[in-house]
Amino acid sequence: MCGDSYYWEFISYGQNDQCLYKNPAYVDCNSTDKWNDKDYLKTDTQWFYGEIDGNGILANPIRINNYNSIKSTGDTIINGIKCHTLTQIKGNAGCVSYDNIVYVYQSNDTVYFLNNNSKKFSQLYVYGANKGDSWTVAYNSQNDKVTVDSTSSIPAFGISLKVQYVTYFTETSDNSYRYGQKSTIIENIGDPNYFFNSNIRNNFICDEFFVNRTGLRCYVHPDLGTYHVPGTLDCSYVTEVSKHNYNALKVSLNSLGILIVEGDFGVESSTLEILDLKGSIILKTSVNVSENTINLSHYNKGLYIYRISTNGTLLKAVKIVKQ
Repeated sequence: MCGDSYYWEFISYGQNDQCLYKNPAYVDCNSTDKWNDKDYLKTDTQWFYGEIDGNGILANPIRINNYNSIKSTGDTIINGIKCHTLTQIKGNAGCVSYDNIVYVYQSNDTVYFLNNNSKKFSQLYVYGANKGDSWTVAYNSQNDKVTVDSTSSIPAFGISLKVQYVTYFTETSDNSYRYGQKSTIIENIGDPNYFFNSNIRNNFICDEFFVNRTGLRCYVHPDLGTYHVPGTLDCSYVTEVSKHNYNALKVSLNSLGILIVEGDFGVESSTLEILDLKGSIILKTSVNVSENTINLSHYNKGLYIYRISTNGTLLKAVKIVKQ
């Protein structure tokens, strides 16, 4: 104590504008923000991810009308540590890459989770890691090594959150690390592809076609509010296709570059849009008869997305490959 109600705590030491030591409880050298000031895993926090069909990200249509979700459903004490219970409350095999219920806690800049096989806690995220740093994640059947390639930041909740651009490597039988996959990690929110990326050898699990196959649509916190990934759909968007008899919609692209749209549109006029992988609309037209043809022969070869909507309701969205 130094005077009335003042408590002094050592944060950092620096020289020549370079931070040489930082108290690990603090976010950075130049502020009094602590990692544990805000509980980003608090009960009722929820993550929403776009859903794929489970048979390959590029090979089959994605079902962006649906979603998967993890929710913090409560607290428990494990080995004397207060943990949050993260529960997969909605999803299927196309997105579930780890156990449906996982116990986690955050200490300073690091999130730990309980390995259900070993019954030991392992590092999942190290938000304080910078370029060149790495850590190991011990999943049930394999170890993954995460290496930080670079960092930046994004605005969220009225502050800047650190973004780590990382490479995931999977440990093989000869104890080496291979199968490097690129991804990102958002400070205190996790990997946008999925919170527990335990299946990196077979590529990432979730999908959202607007933003480089990042699965996260929204992170919703009971106190902080919602972080919505720009360009993605609403958090829990589910189109009511069955009410409009649009399940029979058929779209195909022939070898001449002609897109053929078939379906019973009734008296309503629907909108067809073609997008590139950056989410930019490159073609927009109306479809309102049983068969429509759109000439795409003048577009470059590659991967595109078409989506069909009626009165603002998304009916269908699928990736297509123009040869």
